[in-house]
Amino acid sequence: MRQQLWPEAGRDDLAELARIHVPWTVLVAEREGALVGFAEATIRSVVDGHYFEPAAFLEGIWVAPGARRQGIASALLAATMDWARAQGVNGIGSDVLVDNAASIAWHRHAGFA
Repeated sequence: MRQQLWPEAGRDDLAELARIHVPWTVLVAEREGALVGFAEATIRSVVDGHYFEPAAFLEGIWVAPGARRQGIASALLAATMDWARAQGVNGIGSDVLVDNAASIAWHRHAGFA
């Protein structure tokens, strides 16, 4: 699933997260025994829009094409926010490629500015 979202990424970025020792989580969505989505998040000391305090950062979120538009991404985001609150932070940031209209629409729908 991770390679579907980031086809150019290898394992180097995971090794980098482990090396810098940031709080990090991966949450998965499952349906009928099959994984259909995931969200990956970190706690960053600086996140745009959350000045002077750490915040969660949604590094990536992906749902299998056949499982989209069924609330899975929203449920993953809610679980990510629960994890972030357990880490002691209340805000979350994210980013999206400027040419990814579907992701921009989902982020807006989810409440990101």
